[in-house]
Amino acid sequence: MMQGHFSSWDLPIDPIFVTSAIEVLLDLSMIKQHLLITDLNMSGIDGFELIKKLQAHPQFSGLPILVVTGLSIQEIEDRGGCHRRFIFFKSQSTWVRCVVIVKPSFLCDMASLLSHKQMRSALLN
Repeated sequence: MMQGHFSSWDLPIDPIFVTSAIEVLLDLSMIKQHLLITDLNMSGIDGFELIKKLQAHPQFSGLPILVVTGLSIQEIEDRGGCHRRFIFFKSQSTWVRCVVIVKPSFLCDMASLLSHKQMRSALLN
């Protein structure tokens, strides 16, 4: 479902969709990533563990991460919290259980990308 949303937007991005954190850890070194969009509440390796592993790796420690989750701030803190540099979006949607790696097709301003009305609307609803 998220894949359909991204393809319908007129954004200068080339997203890669994976369904688990394990896929990210296996494939991330083979692509030139600019932004990771992830949920925290996933089966297997969850978003918390994925973020910890990426932060510990020198190649990915500076990777911008956008967290989209249905968890409350208290639930996030109870599970160990996340670094303050991440951007969080609260979502009530059930289709957020995936990871998206965004590779801009050309250079674009990440702030304007994240403020894009359609992207914010789909992620927050």
